[in-house]
Amino acid sequence: MRERCLQHGLAVGPDGACVLCRSRSRATRVRWFVFVIVAFCSTALGLVLWKITRRVAVPGPMQVEFTSGSISPISSRSATPVASAEIVSATNSTQGVRPEAPSDRTERNMFTDRDPRGMASELRARGETDVVGEYLIGKESYELFLPGDAIAGQSHGLLVWINSGPSGALPDAQWRRVLAAHQLVWAGPNRVGNDREVALRVGLALDAVRAAGQRFTLDRERVYVGGFSGGAKSAFRALLYYPDVFRGALLASGVEYYRALPVHSRPQGGTWPARFGTPRDLALTKTRPVALTTGPNDFNFGQISDVVSGMLEDRFTRVQIFSWQDLGHSPPPADALDRALTWLDGR
Repeated sequence: MRERCLQHGLAVGPDGACVLCRSRSRATRVRWFVFVIVAFCSTALGLVLWKITRRVAVPGPMQVEFTSGSISPISSRSATPVASAEIVSATNSTQGVRPEAPSDRTERNMFTDRDPRGMASELRARGETDVVGEYLIGKESYELFLPGDAIAGQSHGLLVWINSGPSGALPDAQWRRVLAAHQLVWAGPNRVGNDREVALRVGLALDAVRAAGQRFTLDRERVYVGGFSGGAKSAFRALLYYPDVFRGALLASGVEYYRALPVHSRPQGGTWPARFGTPRDLALTKTRPVALTTGPNDFNFGQISDVVSGMLEDRFTRVQIFSWQDLGHSPPPADALDRALTWLDGR
């Protein structure tokens, strides 16, 4: 005689369950499956809407205060040092920038003589501890962009660029129009990539100022140093050690500091180590403007935020981060360059 279900009194099958037990179990499984599907779809839809909202509802310029290493919006300026972050879409819309003129010129030239301030003994005297290696000036070259007005004799400022790779050429052709609109000449030493010692990169940046000053009428109050990634880190050291030469810095996706700093940008914390010696002329350097360009997709974003926090703690008076929402680890687009240069010029 077949066994019967104790709950329903019906005959059971090989699985030990009757027809009613099997139907209820099947219904329960279906309900759980539907619940899981609905929960997954709701979560996915929520993430999509959140990303759309972030891209569409882009806030305007906001002030951010670096107090404990975190970035928090504030509504007005306070007595504490404040840096500002502009969050805009990374487009190449340079309104008001003049078109490239036929008289604008790009050149590649060889260096002919060194700036004595870049010699090893002077670098050490100014606080640089990582002074190794040497170079023969006659074997080094640089890329030059000269707006037509500079060729005609009009006074221009200068942006010296330390790249992370071997080329000192402009990273973006759109930059030529921006530089010309800001009356800036570009000088980019070649072979100053991350494979060369920082002291040599700084020395060649000084040589570029010297060489450019021999080619056109140089406005010494508008001589800036900039760079990308590892080149930006070297450019900041150039500013720290030579604030009498460089009047400001434009640092794209990279910066290091002369003292150890706490890591606030990572959940596990830690310490950013001191990378070089304390600059001799630090008081003057703290008055020089420093513009930093980055974005949330830049793997150096956290370090940049922590270093800026340390700079404000050390009373640097003019520091600004330009954060482009879509910008990763790359040189800034032309509109970011335009805004950063406008800020450096104090306009």
